[in-house]
Amino acid sequence: MTLVKVCGLRRSQDVDAAVGLGAWAVGFILTESPRKVTVAAAARLAARVGRGVLTVAVFTTERAGEIVAAVAETGVRAVQLSAGAHGPSVPAVRAAISAAGLPEPALIAARDARGLNEADFILYDTRHADAGYVQFGGTGRTLDWNAVAALPRRGRVVLAGGIGPENARVAIRRVAPLAIDVCSSVEVSPGVKDLDRLSALFATVRSADAAPERAASDDEHRGRPTRKGAT
Repeated sequence: MTLVKVCGLRRSQDVDAAVGLGAWAVGFILTESPRKVTVAAAARLAARVGRGVLTVAVFTTERAGEIVAAVAETGVRAVQLSAGAHGPSVPAVRAAISAAGLPEPALIAARDARGLNEADFILYDTRHADAGYVQFGGTGRTLDWNAVAALPRRGRVVLAGGIGPENARVAIRRVAPLAIDVCSSVEVSPGVKDLDRLSALFATVRSADAAPERAASDDEHRGRPTRKGAT
């Protein structure tokens, strides 16, 4: 089954809706973004979520110490490093969290992150650069799915970038990711989810997983790594 992460959440009703629809993970953005929430707000939203759903704090170029402080306050069970080589390395974040004596979170890291082999999941997302400013994700632009499908994945791929109800089936069939990550494509405005589109997205994922074309890719997911904190 293709897992679904709903990211850029700012409202309690959207968190509840994502969980109710069967989200694997919910993401709170703690870095520069129109969907940014404060650490205190992320803590309140994460507290609404039961242990069966992964709570994710999303960062870009923040230092490892800042990430540790946010993890400690929010109690999230996963960290997403969206900036790749522009941000802290996976080993540095792991070491800082361990030194702080915190429970080890799952780490989702962008495909060009330093120390990527130490990440639990690999994020494939689009970026947009304009006048020196780089937008790490949330662009609404799609990746070249055929190129991603040709890469070695080992059952760890989280596929993002403009995935919505209209194209989720194609993305799943071409890439066969462990999970898809949705944000702007299921919104009314930044940080405000469109519950009809969100519901339609989950229905599309279920339909794609049930289709015959999906069966051939199931073997690729045998031996998936245990998802830390996902139960």
